[in-house]
Amino acid sequence: MVVLWAMPDSSRRPAIVNRVIAVEGALILLAWGVAWFLDRPLFELIVFDRAGIAAGLLATVPPCAAMVWSTRTTMPPFPGVRRDVERLIVPLFRGVSWWDMAIIALLAGVGEEIFFRGLLQTGLAGWAGLWPALLLTSILFGALHWVTPIYALLAGLIGLYLGAFMAVSGNLIVPILVHVLYDFFALRYLAGRGRALAAGSSTTTAEHGGDAAAAGPPQPRTGS
Repeated sequence: MVVLWAMPDSSRRPAIVNRVIAVEGALILLAWGVAWFLDRPLFELIVFDRAGIAAGLLATVPPCAAMVWSTRTTMPPFPGVRRDVERLIVPLFRGVSWWDMAIIALLAGVGEEIFFRGLLQTGLAGWAGLWPALLLTSILFGALHWVTPIYALLAGLIGLYLGAFMAVSGNLIVPILVHVLYDFFALRYLAGRGRALAAGSSTTTAEHGGDAAAAGPPQPRTGS
């Protein structure tokens, strides 16, 4: 019997998992260090209350629905984005377990939201105003997720969405929940897409192999 709750051996993790853990962990430490140096509240912005949790759960639905729609539409530029994702991102997460996906999503959601929405956006809002802070933070967020220019633009729009919920609620738990749940949903989709692509490739290879076997060995050429 397979023990579903057993934690996988970290030494066998794909390299991308350890890389993400290191980067997101460093981001949390950086945000905490800067906030401590500037004597600014940071973790106090995370409030576990019913309103914040409910808002975070509900706010997760639109970006997840938008992602599903983007995988099926033929409207530009989404077909090109899909090809880029399948070519550049899907292979990175091949073989990643659901447990590691949960760790990645949790660390990315906490680390990036504490840094971008908790530290940068709130800090810039006090200096330049809400809208400049929201736009600048979203641009930086998109740049951090640069894969292609269009991908970075879409990531920046998601950053704008998360920043708006932070600005309205004042509770960092809202964008953290959205970010964590969306990332986990997206990673599960990427894993499924990777398996589908691998299965399609295997089927194509088998079909070509079967055609070659049916044709038999090459016949010697006869002189004319």
